[in-house]
Amino acid sequence: MKDTRQGARTTLYCATSPDVAAATGRYYDNRREKTPAKVVTDESRRRPVEPQRGVGRPAMMTAWTPNACAP
Repeated sequence: MKDTRQGARTTLYCATSPDVAAATGRYYDNRREKTPAKVVTDESRRRPVEPQRGVGRPAMMTAWTPNACAP
């Protein structure tokens, strides 16, 4: 089993490495590009993607402050 540091390596690599900066829609495992399992790539098994419908107003980005949740 991977510890937290080991588990984060591929995510950090994909987010920060200039080697993969232009890559999109790819699958990586242990900082190497891999071919996903056939069940994932088989077009006949994919569910159609339905558009998400908004409820209410859109989410707002706000700055986090350490005392925001304090009693």
